[in-house]
Amino acid sequence: MQSATIHKKQKMDMVDEWASSSYRRETQQRVAVNRVREYLAFTGTDPEQLIKEQRSKPDDRPGQRRILAFYRGLQEEGKSAISAFNTAKFIRSFYSYYGISLPFRPNELESPMPKMKDYPLELHHIQGMIYAANLRGKALMLVLESTGLRVGDVTKLLRKDVEPLLDKDPPIDLELCTEKERIPAHTFLHKAAVEVLKEYLASRTDSSQWLFSTDNGRHLSTPEADRMVKTAFKKAGFESGNLRVRTHCLRKFTIGRLQDAGVEENLWKMIVGKKVPEAAYSSNKIREAYLTALSKLDPTSLNNNHAKLTDLETKVGGLEKENNRLRLELNELKTKKTLEFLMDLFNKEKKEVLDEAFKKSVPASAVNGKRVTMEPVKIEGGELLALKALARAFLKLQ
Repeated sequence: MQSATIHKKQKMDMVDEWASSSYRRETQQRVAVNRVREYLAFTGTDPEQLIKEQRSKPDDRPGQRRILAFYRGLQEEGKSAISAFNTAKFIRSFYSYYGISLPFRPNELESPMPKMKDYPLELHHIQGMIYAANLRGKALMLVLESTGLRVGDVTKLLRKDVEPLLDKDPPIDLELCTEKERIPAHTFLHKAAVEVLKEYLASRTDSSQWLFSTDNGRHLSTPEADRMVKTAFKKAGFESGNLRVRTHCLRKFTIGRLQDAGVEENLWKMIVGKKVPEAAYSSNKIREAYLTALSKLDPTSLNNNHAKLTDLETKVGGLEKENNRLRLELNELKTKKTLEFLMDLFNKEKKEVLDEAFKKSVPASAVNGKRVTMEPVKIEGGELLALKALARAFLKLQ
């Protein structure tokens, strides 16, 4: 009995691990856990069973069918459309964390809210974002920009499938089966991506199998990758207004550059992992098409500008140090001049100044052992501050 209880707790820990890894705020983590547990109660299963069943019968779409039934049931209970949809998002995120994508057919599960438009990234945005990101973020964004793949395909790349390729001359061929549509993609890693990937992998001290791993050894989730891109965008000093910045913006950027370079539709779709007619897969023009588009993706520009920005950062750092030194000197000079001005203004001995400051600060006081009542003295704010400052200065000189 005790063993069964422990096993059940371990299974439920799968939910806690997902929530704590996918959401930063504790309140959001609690909501996420509660929603998934409600779903588990609805299905009468545990997390491990859900994952196993979906993996064993992906074509039967058990996960999609259950989510849709749960989603409709919530609305029948009186939940708002947006609340029910957000609950479904939590459940899909849980599946995704454990490596399962749940694509829905058109009109099956659509947000009741108007979709936010993605920010149209340009090359200078990507240059700034790469400069602002840490090494893992740089590598992630360059692989996304170089390949045009969906974030789910990139975050699930294995280290052993990519690292041995990096000694080849770029652009390096990278072939994989996409997770969403289960179709082959024939894409490439350009020079900038290869160089940063080498640096990133050389800095790794963990033994995780994933190309982009977290501190606990699992692969990055889509929300985590989206946050990295959004954070880099803001750190680079860009404003998105009411538009959305996420990893998908990099995919759109790459598709746009391939189209601008005149790459025919079937070829650029094969590069970024979109579905094309079966006959198109025999084409031998993919590398040629990608090379044509390199001038639009411009990885050399990324590297050169990175070097220029690094040099500029060094110069700015030196200027900031000099500026701080001059600011300190100016403050010291201002303090000295202020004291000199106050001395000239009042032109009194130290004791007289202290007495006057004391009297003006304390309307009723004892003088010569007798209590006397003094008429309130109207003192301007600046005059009072000056008196007190001068008094403090004299006290330090005693």
